[in-house]
Order: sequence, then C-alpha cells, then structure tokens
Amino acid sequence: SKSKDARFTALAMLGFMVFRGQAPGKLVTAGIGSDDPRVRSTVVAALSKTASVENVQGLALLLKDSEPRIRSAAARALGAMGNRDASVVGGLVAALQLDGDQARSDVCDALGSLTGRKLPYDQSASPDKKRQVIASWLQWWTAVRKNHR
Repeated sequence: SKSKDARFTALAMLGFMVFRGQAPGKLVTAGIGSDDPRVRSTVVAALSKTASVENVQGLALLLKDSEPRIRSAAARALGAMGNRDASVVGGLVAALQLDGDQARSDVCDALGSLTGRKLPYDQSASPDKKRQVIASWLQWWTAVRKNHR
C-alpha cells in the first residue's frame, strides 16, 4: 500500500540520517516526491541535521512544497544553516509568492538571517502591507541578480 511505502521511506531516511549523517540521494528524492506530507515533513527533519550541499539542495526543493508547514520547516532549517547560495536565497524569495502566512513569515525570517536585511512579514498586517513586503523582497532579489551578472 502507498502509506506503507511512505512510512518505510520516512523510517529509512531517519535511519540513514542518524547512523550515517546522510541519506542516499535516491531515498531523499523519493521522500521529497512523496504524496504523503508526513514523509516530506520527515525529510525536512532529517535534512535539517547537517548542512551538507545535498541536504541544502533538498531543503531548497522543499521550499516549493504544496504544504505551507513543510515550506515553513524548510525555510527555518535553511535560515539556521547559513548557506547564502543563490539557489537557497532565490528559492526563499520564490516561496514568498506561495500561499500561507506562517510560511511567508518563516521565509522572511530565513531571508533576514541569511542576508542581514530586516524585512519581516507580519501575519497581522493589512493585505497591502503584506504585498509590499513580498514585493520588496522580489525587487531586492532582482537587483542583486542584476548586479552579479
């Protein structure tokens, strides 16, 4: 059954992460692509343990997840890891355009800790103010990319 496969994938990932510090790429890919949000959540938890290039790339992929809470967890992990790679920062900025106030708040916090820019997303702010924060991050990222070409 699908749920047994998902559960096995999640448990296998955790086992590899605990004992080897790194899960095999195929297992990570299967976990990220799982239909089960619990498996993807386990993947975030497992990848958060070490800031290896592979783990950072996996977390950056999860910034596109359909579940806001998974994007939140991925953003928090990436913010804590301190990797300022363009794929990470760009992935965070892109994630701001997806739904979910808590996820957007966590993404802005991660961007703030990685870039030093203080532009938080206030969940209780007006819709206009929220749009302004997202637009400001998008404009900043466009300018940064232009200057680094």
